[in-house]
Amino acid sequence: MSKTERICVLGNSHLAAAKRGWVPVADQYPHHKLTFFGAPWDMMGQLEVEEGALIATTPKLAGKLKRSSDGLDRIEACDFDHFVLYGLQYGPRRIVLTYRNFRPVSFEWRAPLHDLAPFRRSFDPVQAISEKLFDRIAVAGLKSSLAMRIAGQLQQITDAPISLVTAPGFSENALECGDWDGPLGAGDLERLAKRTPRLLRKACLPGINIVQPKPHLTRLGLFTAATYAAPPRDGGQPDHVHTSSEYAREMLAAALGSDQLVERPAA
Repeated sequence: MSKTERICVLGNSHLAAAKRGWVPVADQYPHHKLTFFGAPWDMMGQLEVEEGALIATTPKLAGKLKRSSDGLDRIEACDFDHFVLYGLQYGPRRIVLTYRNFRPVSFEWRAPLHDLAPFRRSFDPVQAISEKLFDRIAVAGLKSSLAMRIAGQLQQITDAPISLVTAPGFSENALECGDWDGPLGAGDLERLAKRTPRLLRKACLPGINIVQPKPHLTRLGLFTAATYAAPPRDGGQPDHVHTSSEYAREMLAAALGSDQLVERPAA
């Protein structure tokens, strides 16, 4: 009989889609037992290492952990065989955010993007910079993400494998607002998409399995395909940030498989 693998899935608001996607198919994975721990926004940054566990440093986060995990308020490293980081700010949106104010010299669009939906309004000037400097800024942003913070904490207390499911990009539906027409028409989004996988790998800690979406899940490599985007919120307001449970289920299945790219420590 095969041993059941105990899997800890940690995430921010994207974890909700992952849990919704997993529950209906859990019976198809009898040798995988998943426990979800999550909290919205940047609350998972309030985790700290204590005696071989990740603990919440605020009562609010402890409550969120208990609710998402069905009763657990701390993450004991020894209780799990595999850790999956889901989203946690590590994805193409961080790179697009760099592009909003810093453009590589090889890119064409130079006009400001004050209303780049659904980012918050910004009136910072646009600066043309070298390719290497752009990459350094983007990598620095990724390294400061919650995913890298928690991955570093886990590596202090466990030798279990860690997989990172990258955070999704904005919904393809955001392109319909017109705010992206300049970068889209100039070909800058295609240029960004080509370098995004490389930057995601470069910024990641050694030893982490990076799981990125397959082409059918995305548009232009940076956006979630409309068919896999989250449905509108209550009241009909569009959700350009999250994904459907079907998207999340595919990403979780990839994380549980063996076909993801593995970043190995240098000898």
